[in-house]
Amino acid sequence: QMTSNRFPVIRIYFKGNAASEPLIAHLIQKIGLELNILQANLEFIQNYTIGIMVAAVLDDQQHLQLGIEYLKQHGVDVDVIGYM
Repeated sequence: QMTSNRFPVIRIYFKGNAASEPLIAHLIQKIGLELNILQANLEFIQNYTIGIMVAAVLDDQQHLQLGIEYLKQHGVDVDVIGYM
């Protein structure tokens, strides 16, 4: 849950096809979720793509939940790992 002047930090795990889809762009365009990407990495292991992104969510709780649900519907794992 969001606290005053603190934003949730999420870790997003992309695997396989989800790593090559523009899911973050869709989050911004379709849901209007405002993100600050803090770190991102993609690796290719034997024709399989794995990605990890860490981002601060500069938005309200409702948009955060919509964003998490959207990503999970597309096979992406999402965890809130802290606040900043």
